[in-house]
Amino acid sequence: MRQSNLPRLQLLNMTHSGNILYPHQQTLLESLIRAAIVEEANAGLTSWAASMKSWVSMMVGYLGIENDILDDCLDEQVVTWYSTHFGRIHESKYGPFDRRISKRLGSGKELPVDIVAVPFPRKASRREN
Repeated sequence: MRQSNLPRLQLLNMTHSGNILYPHQQTLLESLIRAAIVEEANAGLTSWAASMKSWVSMMVGYLGIENDILDDCLDEQVVTWYSTHFGRIHESKYGPFDRRISKRLGSGKELPVDIVAVPFPRKASRREN
């Protein structure tokens, strides 16, 4: 078998399935945020910058990414951007994200857990009051 030509450091941030390499969540998130920061700095608000933000949003939602994912990141700009748009600063202003799994919120058919199977706190019903 042939050894990979990728540097060892890159392989530490990857998961592989056969011969396909997948970046870890933190690595992919950092790269998308860096691209969004560069785009906003160079061109202002563009559709490409909005696409980057929406991809980060999809990662946060679908993969159940928590606020502490970038705690080890050395780039303070990346940490601040994430915290302002999706992380701790955002949740302190607007409250936590509703991560219920449902096609129709409010239909009563929501699962009582979020994406990573953490139960939601039970709300008091009108009968219990």
